[in-house]
Amino acid sequence: MGKCCSNTCFGILTLLTIGLTLALFIFATFIYAKIKTANETIFIAIVICLCVSALLFFFGIYASCCGGKCTKAILSIFYIIYAFAIGAAGVLIIVYKSRLTQIFRDAYDQGKFKQADLDAIAETFNCVFPDTESNLTNSTESCFDKFEKYVTKYGLIVGIALLCLFVLLMAGVVLSCKFLCRKDEYEDISAPKKPDNAINTPLTYGW
Repeated sequence: MGKCCSNTCFGILTLLTIGLTLALFIFATFIYAKIKTANETIFIAIVICLCVSALLFFFGIYASCCGGKCTKAILSIFYIIYAFAIGAAGVLIIVYKSRLTQIFRDAYDQGKFKQADLDAIAETFNCVFPDTESNLTNSTESCFDKFEKYVTKYGLIVGIALLCLFVLLMAGVVLSCKFLCRKDEYEDISAPKKPDNAINTPLTYGW
């Protein structure tokens, strides 16, 4: 019973937390890939987080289904480290999300974007840059304004989602470890105990 609950809890924890985090990083990589020339360091950090999330996801699935107590203990340690990293990332995104727009604008002013990059950004966000605004209708929004709204909205959503994942991870680790320890208690109780008076003595035949 304890083993079944532990495996189920670890499996659900992996799918709902690491799996969701992996999906968030895939989404962030897809979006930021279009403007990676603004700050390639951020893009590299997102890709590294994506790779770590993928490795931890597959290890979590393996440990949940086939791993023993030692493997699950290692997974719990990874979960705790990962939870604090996710929580820190969520706080940083919420606090510094407003700076992304300024980084974007500075990169544009310094000419770091190629024309193909600008065209891709304008098409993705359905917006225009200052040098092309005169050629379009007034209904088309500036890319800087639209990017700021986009980052403000989705940056807050992603930040809150990461903080929720932090809480779920910590709660899941505590619950999984509880089931894992309960499994050991059941094994100790169910194991047959040898009577105290059972002493090995020589066999006596007819004595």
